[in-house]
Amino acid sequence: MLPNYTLSCIERKSFGAWLKVLRERQNLSQQKLAEALGCNRIHVWRLENGRRYPSRILLHSLERIFPAIEDKRILNAFAQMVEYDCDEIYLE
Repeated sequence: MLPNYTLSCIERKSFGAWLKVLRERQNLSQQKLAEALGCNRIHVWRLENGRRYPSRILLHSLERIFPAIEDKRILNAFAQMVEYDCDEIYLE
């Protein structure tokens, strides 16, 4: 189950949990996701464990890999956090 984003605020630190659930829903290993993203498995592990934050390019790649993402607003919120270098963003 995806973390509950019914509140109007999304925190940057929640990206890893969101990515892990998204990956597991598609039955992808970290290695398979890494190959699809063009990075290595350690990078995916670091993303999922909050050691790294995604780049704008990686976020666009996620949209390509997971075209059926349930709520594009969440992905867009993470992209805005990267663009504006902030730790949280409020959804409209």
